[in-house]
Amino acid sequence: MADLKKCEQCGIADAAVFFSVKKDGAARQEALCMDCAKKRNIPQVQDYLKDRKRQQDVVPVCSACGNLPGMVFISRKTDGGAQKEALCVFCARERKIPQICDLLERMNLSDAELLKLHDAVTGKAQDQKSAALAEKFRRIFQKS
Repeated sequence: MADLKKCEQCGIADAAVFFSVKKDGAARQEALCMDCAKKRNIPQVQDYLKDRKRQQDVVPVCSACGNLPGMVFISRKTDGGAQKEALCVFCARERKIPQICDLLERMNLSDAELLKLHDAVTGKAQDQKSAALAEKFRRIFQKS
């Protein structure tokens, strides 16, 4: 297993936030710990979830391919702030997001197996929400 990358700012804690920075036309990957990322006002998944205006029971669609549900949430720092995206596992792998690439490499799954796993995870989440909604309706109708 590969060693964890250290924060480029403090050099002490393990890096947990990875992003690209463009300077003079060249892109460079940066890695920060959670504390240093917070100090630099880099949005985190929690910020994305607080800010989004979608209903909780709707799974966001992948912003890259538009076909599969987004399961990987990223924020890209741009000149005007942060751009938030939801990506499916396949698009996250194509964009070479380090955490996803490492995880998929360790899992050693074919694309077909990964698609089945992806469908099972998103389907199970939707089934749980549907079951909870059905139970809520049952309780409402039992009271009336």
